[in-house]
Amino acid sequence: MKIQTICQYCSAGCHIELNFDEATDPILNGITGVVNTDGFICSRATEGYRFLNYPDRIKEPMLKTRMGFRRISFDEAFLLIDEHIKEVKPYRNAFFAGARLSNEELYIIQKIARVGVGTNNLSSFHYLGRGTGYLHNTKSNIPVSEIIDTQVIYIIGDSLPEANPYFWSKVQQAWREQNVKIVWVSLTGKSLIAGIADETIVVSSLFPFLKLINRSLIESGRADKMFTEEICLDYTQYKESLLSESKELHLINANISLAVVDHFVTRLLSSGKTALIFTEEELSGNACREVHNLAMLTGKMGRIADGIIAVKECANSQGLIDMGIHPEFGQGGVSIDDEDFLIKAQTTWGIEKLPAKAKADIEDVLKAKPVNLFIFGEDPIGNAINDKEQIATYISKAEFSVVQDFYMTPTAQLAELVMPATYLFESGGTYTNSQKIIQQVNAQLHTEVEMTGFKQLVAIATRLGLPAMETPVDAMLESVLLFPDACSHKRPRFVYSNEDDNNRIFLNGAICNE
Repeated sequence: MKIQTICQYCSAGCHIELNFDEATDPILNGITGVVNTDGFICSRATEGYRFLNYPDRIKEPMLKTRMGFRRISFDEAFLLIDEHIKEVKPYRNAFFAGARLSNEELYIIQKIARVGVGTNNLSSFHYLGRGTGYLHNTKSNIPVSEIIDTQVIYIIGDSLPEANPYFWSKVQQAWREQNVKIVWVSLTGKSLIAGIADETIVVSSLFPFLKLINRSLIESGRADKMFTEEICLDYTQYKESLLSESKELHLINANISLAVVDHFVTRLLSSGKTALIFTEEELSGNACREVHNLAMLTGKMGRIADGIIAVKECANSQGLIDMGIHPEFGQGGVSIDDEDFLIKAQTTWGIEKLPAKAKADIEDVLKAKPVNLFIFGEDPIGNAINDKEQIATYISKAEFSVVQDFYMTPTAQLAELVMPATYLFESGGTYTNSQKIIQQVNAQLHTEVEMTGFKQLVAIATRLGLPAMETPVDAMLESVLLFPDACSHKRPRFVYSNEDDNNRIFLNGAICNE
């Protein structure tokens, strides 16, 4: 059986075809898609989908007992969830959702939390504790198809080839076919990027390096005045704050000289059409902000083949933001305190008010003591870089914890109730890639799981008094009603950060793809 879907291994959004046979490993082919118009497919996909036929996939709800896990019916599972939620005050519940889930699943989860339960204890381990620097990271992205029309590509960091093989292939194509120059700002000098880089600048830290570049543009009077004075907001505040910092300290932390800084600025300003490419996997939230500040200072924003390409980490990292998986922000990354958002929520959801903002700092979250904990599509213990014990303690101290996943992950093993997950091509739905392109996949495979992940969430929602939704399309259409109006586009704004927040806590966006 042939199944067409969107690859779940990075944020490019490549179309792939699975030749699926229950007795053998799936055979994968690249097919022409909205993004990968050349049928590109990478080794992460060709190797990664072999796990689809693993016999230990979870297919039924599993309830922990003294003798281990035992199978229970979906009705029993939903009853347990409903009873535990209703036994405690709303703020004693906490919800987490991962970047592997569809937009429609994410929407239902946040609606369960905000409307069905009445709490904003809603987050994703993917972005937990990493600040708000990633929130609008892709807002100003130029299309990846325009890479080939640039004159110079600046790659900031070392991880692009592994983080997003398709975007990396387009960089290679531009270098090979159009002689586009590659300037690489590296932390190690060791990466596949070395094979095509025309110039390499090795720094010890990206955040102070970017601060130095932006400071040089301002001090030398070479910043784009149309952007700083007419188009963008808060430039004066940013300028004063940046110039008050210690240049010498930044030079020490970046481990470079002023001559290197001046050379970089001079080349950047003379580069013509330029792409500034960086990955969220490698850059901190505040470093990403400095790249955006750099684009505004040089006028490289909102122009054809001349601007930023921020690369998200996972297949639907953008969906986490778009669907409001955050304790302080709703659909489209709009603050839940925003008056227009509240009016839309009142109209769409039939509520009088939204629950208060919850804590977003990881220390505050992990110190909390939720009675009920719900984790959908994430394996924070299995993917924690450090402090696995702290994450495990947080999950273990909940009186009732529910994990939805494909396999019995380290996180699922600690849960009281484990629910089966389904793939995008089994349940249907959409992903939003790093270019903010929404792509739909229809349900094509009859799964051995009796109820898809989407339908499980709808069942939980209806038990909490929310209207039923028949299909993922219903959820998407309702979510659109909460997004900011098209005419409400705001002017770009300079954002100052006084320190780096390079505290990536989880690998793979905290999700288990195998």
